[in-house]
Formats: sequence, structure tokens, C-alpha cells
Amino acid sequence: MNNENGTEGHSPRVKSLKTSSITNDVATHEVDRNNDLETSQEGHIDDTKNGQELDDSNNNNLDVKLPETSGENTNSVDQELESQNEPSKHLEETADNEDTNAVTIKTITPRKAKKRGIFVSYSPEAGFEEKRLIAYTVKELKTDEIGFANDLWFDKDDAVSVPYSPFCYQQRLEIAEKCRAVLVFLSKSYLQSRLCQHEAKILLSRNEELEDSEGNYKQVRVFCVNYDCASIPHDLRGFEENIVDFNSECLAFRSTAEKASEIVGAFSVEMEKYAPLFGRSPPLSNKESESFAKKRVCFWNINDVQEWLHSLRIPPRFCLSFEENMVDGFLLLSLDWKGCDLERYLMVDSKVVKRKLEQQLKGILETQEKDLWFEKIRKCKVKDDSVYIIYDPTDARFSNNLKEDIKRKCPKVAMHKRLGQSKEDFLKLNGPDLGASSSVVVLMSEASATSVFVYSELLFADWLNKPFIVAMAKNSWGAMRPSVQAILGDCPAIDFESCSYHDCMDVLRYQLKPLRSMPAVILEQEFLDHMVDSIKPLKVLADNVAPSIPDNEDISTQPRVFLSYHWDVQTKVQRLAHFLENQGFECWTDVSGVSKQPLPNTSLHGNNDTGTLQTQIKRSMKSSVAILCCITRKYICSDNCLKDLDLAELLSKPIVPLIFEWPLEFAREKEKVRKILAPLPSIDLSNDKQFKRNQTTLMTQLRKHAARHASLSPRDGARS
Repeated sequence: MNNENGTEGHSPRVKSLKTSSITNDVATHEVDRNNDLETSQEGHIDDTKNGQELDDSNNNNLDVKLPETSGENTNSVDQELESQNEPSKHLEETADNEDTNAVTIKTITPRKAKKRGIFVSYSPEAGFEEKRLIAYTVKELKTDEIGFANDLWFDKDDAVSVPYSPFCYQQRLEIAEKCRAVLVFLSKSYLQSRLCQHEAKILLSRNEELEDSEGNYKQVRVFCVNYDCASIPHDLRGFEENIVDFNSECLAFRSTAEKASEIVGAFSVEMEKYAPLFGRSPPLSNKESESFAKKRVCFWNINDVQEWLHSLRIPPRFCLSFEENMVDGFLLLSLDWKGCDLERYLMVDSKVVKRKLEQQLKGILETQEKDLWFEKIRKCKVKDDSVYIIYDPTDARFSNNLKEDIKRKCPKVAMHKRLGQSKEDFLKLNGPDLGASSSVVVLMSEASATSVFVYSELLFADWLNKPFIVAMAKNSWGAMRPSVQAILGDCPAIDFESCSYHDCMDVLRYQLKPLRSMPAVILEQEFLDHMVDSIKPLKVLADNVAPSIPDNEDISTQPRVFLSYHWDVQTKVQRLAHFLENQGFECWTDVSGVSKQPLPNTSLHGNNDTGTLQTQIKRSMKSSVAILCCITRKYICSDNCLKDLDLAELLSKPIVPLIFEWPLEFAREKEKVRKILAPLPSIDLSNDKQFKRNQTTLMTQLRKHAARHASLSPRDGARS
């Protein structure tokens, strides 16, 4: 079958553009070529020097910065990216060795060639006929007559890793974030593909806003091919603006080559606006000349498939059918061996040949998959009631609290243990625990929104089809990448930022492992209603929750401290508050914060647990520079003490223990309180003598915390 007939009827605009480009560039070819090469080298050196993100069309860049605490890993990731860019260096060397007289079009430098403006979005689970149409269409678009060889990103040809690997999965999402146009092959398999759903959400979200926060143009042009969808879903109506519908009677019964020609003829002229790079197809890599036995099946070309068929002594008429249908490794892997694809499309009607091809291909794939560590993780056995926590290393303290509390219900809880020397090494070390988990809890914080560790584990877990539950400790939705928003937007989320930590943990534990039977003291329907009302999709929760709790008392310019105490030392606490206010600190207690008069029967940690008081506690703690814990025997045994400590850790507030009573004895059930307070330096204020002696030490610590709090931006002021 010949595809050349498919180019008939195309606009002469493409050819005339290339003819004029040839005429104008011949005279200045050498100068432009040298300038382009110098620009490419300078750009590459500058990117490597400054640690900036490289164009991610042909590399595996995460496009986010590492936290400051893990700078040693940044160099490893950069080294990995440099090793992945070696094919681009090969293109540069090949271009230098070619005859100048034979080159009539301006040379595309490696750096420019990496910028692919048009992304081909299709379902990896598509069948043979659908993938054959996709391959035919891409091949026609990349011909010299059409000229999109260096402007089209197709994972079959341009992915940095094995197609459908976690790295290719990540790369497709990153291309969807930055491409200028996209060719979407909409089909039933596309609507069912998890990856394609994420890509569609990214593309549609980009068209909702004209510019991003940096003023960059965000909108993307969508060219849609409706392959077999009877109707387009409502949430994908944005794809209907520019569409070729093969469900219509005039197009449904055309051959694959005719359909490909129809797509090219309908879109090629408009695509020129989004594909400024025109040039020759890149030279073949060394893999093209290798034997099929040394290459993975997904990288086989048509000749490799023919060599494989001849090595199996397949009858020539069947080999000819494979060749006429241009079957390469991409199409070979899409064949349904249990169905009738071989007989229907390739005219292979021999059961013996079918069985031989299936068994031989299965053996080759099993041998090749032994070298792929991520395939081993994908096939590992999932443990019941096992949980994996994804978090940024800067949130280790809060994540450890989550781990200990989840263990009460699910004893098998894991987190990443080692960071490794590169992104791949990081996933190799922690992937087995992630693969064996039945649920994944994602800790959403200010640091996790731009964390390279969270981004890597999140995409790998999504590639493994793991269910997510988001623990929102900080509403950082706006700082997340579009791909992360697409993955987590519809996942259930719990608001740890605005609600009580213990209530949120009850909801989280119930979501991870629902109760099989209700205790008699629990009203079943009321309990279930509370569980349902306390969890919402992350996108809905992030839109409804303000980034920070409004604080009408923040108009004061004095630094504020939060006093956490038990009612038995209220007199001493009032004396301490009076001293601190004389030193220029505003204190929040039940006397000064809630009302200006003492509350004889209702203290901060008495029996009053109203919503108003809890809101005031959160509001005041968020605006405080430090939390002063007035330690007594009754304080460390109080449940409200643990609530204050949990909230302080959630808000990343510095805790200063003040000893008001000796000796202290921690009950076994209060082991968590001891673990939080024991590592912290305490200040003895147990009597008048110690109070006067340690006043200077207390003020030194508070002024240090106040200076750090003041140095933060208004947005980060709540996280001192």
C-alpha cells in the first residue's frame, strides 16, 4: 500500500514556503549554520551552569527545583539529563560531516530541533487498526513534502525511554504542558486511558487562561480526529472546534491511507502556524543499523520485523502482507493475538503460524522485560491494607506523625527511605514499597508543590494505577504543575489545614480501612454522614478553602506569641503574659485573646471546646512567632495539649517548652507528647528564682523567632 497518493489535494503553500526558504538560505547557509551551532552550545552551557530547566521534549527533566536541603541530588539529576541528551550531540556531529552542496535547507541545530511544537496524543491501549492510522498519519506529516519532521512529537519516535514506561509516561504529560498545538486521536480507548484523561485535562485547563503567572501564552491549538466515538463527552467539548469525524458516512468506510490523507489535508495548512521549524528528517541513529536481535521489540522498524519473520521461516506470502501493511514494532505490539487481527488485517489464516508468532514474540518480550526494573515492580503482589506516604523531605516530621497514627489501623505503612543518586535510582530504591501498597497518601504542603521527590513518586504511582488520598496540610493548589493538578484534582482530599488534626485522622483511617461493624455507642448513619462530608475532591476543596485563615487581629505590628497551658497554672501564665507584653510581645491566652476579662470556669484547655474557640486558637497560632508550652503534670496528660502540639507541627511553628512544675512523669499513652517535647531545649520557670534567672534566655529565643518570622514574605508569614 502506498501513501504517496494521500498527498494529493494539499495546499501548495507548504511547497512554495520550502522553495522560497531554499532560495533565500543557500547564500547564507554556512553563516547561519555556524551561528546556530554556537547558539546551541552557549545555550547548553548556560543551562547546565545555572541549573535551569532544559526543554523537556527530548529529555527526562522534572522541570522543578530540588529543596535546599537536598542540593547534592541536583547534580545527579543534571548528570542524568546530560547523558540522555547524547543523541542530540550525534545529530550535531552528523550535520557537520555532510556535504555542504547537498544541503539546500537551513540546518536545524540540536537545540532547536528539540523544540517540538506539535504533540501527538493517542491512547497507548489502542488497537491495531487505530494505531495503524496514527502511524500512517504521522509518517505523512513527516515527509519532506509536508515538512513536519522536526516539529512533531510522537512518543514512538521521540520518547527518551521505552514507550509506555514511567519515564515516557512522565514525558508525555510534560509535553502536554508546553506544546503549542496537539493532534488528538479521540477514540473509545482514549476515553478509558488514564494517561489520556490526564493529557486532556492539562490541554483543556491551558485553554481556560490566556497567560500564566509569568505572562507566558498558555493556550494550545487542538486538532482532533474522532476515530470511533459516537458522541464527544461534555467535558471534552473544547476539542470540537477543529475536528475530522470518521463517524460520518462519507469517511467511515475509507481505507487507512485515505483516512490519513484526509487528516493531513484538513490540518496541514493550519499546523504551519504552530510549527516554525522546517527541515530535513533527522539522520538515522546507530540503532537503525543494528540487528533486530539487539533491539527491543518496541524499537523494531519494518525491516527488523521482516528479518524476524524470515528467521522463523514464515511463508513468504505472510511476510509480504506484513511488509505491505508497514508493520513495525509499534504495530506488532498492538496486535490482538487472541482475537482476529492477524487474519483480518494481515491475512494470516494459518493457526500454526499464528501460534508460532505469538509464542516467539511472548518469549522475546519476557526476556527483554527482565532487564526493566519498573516492570518487576508493576507485577509485584499488592499487600492488603498497606499504605505508602508520598511527601517532601522537609515535611518529614509531619509525615512521621501521619505514619504513626495510620499504623493504628493499617500496620503496613511505608515511606521513601533513601534519596539515591538520581531520579531513576530514587525510584528503584523506593519503588518496591510503593508497588506493594494498596493505597497512597499524598501529603500536600507548600514544599511538596514544587518538590522533585513528590513529583517523581506521584507520577510513578499513577503509572502503577494506585489510588490516591490527599492530606492537605497547606493549600498549595495554585503552585502545582498542571500534570499534578490533572492527576490529583479528582482524588479524595482531607482538609488538615482548617480542621482538627484528630478529626482528620479519623476520616483518613476510615477511608483507608472502613469499619466492618459499628460499635453500639456510635450512631451509624450520623458517623457515615460525617465521614462523607469530611472528604471532597481536591480541586473542590482547594477552591473552597482560602490559602490562609483570615485574621482580623493581625493589624498589630507587635510580634505575637501563643501560650498553651492548663487551667491549674492560670495565675502564673497571666504573670508571664504581663512580662512578655512589657517586653513588646503580644500574647494570646484565654484572657487576652478571647475576651479582656478572665473566664473563671472556662480556660483555654478547660471544658470549652466550641467551634468559635477552636477557630480563634488556629487563627492566633498561625500568626504567632512561637508557641510557648507551659509544662505541668496535668498539661502533659491533657488531650488538648496534644492537639496544640499537633497544630503547631502542622503549621511548622517553633515550640518553646517552659517548665512550670517538677518532676514530670509521662504516661505510656502520652508517649507521643514526650517524643515531641524531649528533643526541644526547655526553660525552667518553676519558681520565682528560676523565673528571674531565665528571663533573658526566654527573650533571646523569642527575638530570634520574631526576626525569622519578620523576614518571611507575607504569603509565607504563616509558616515561621
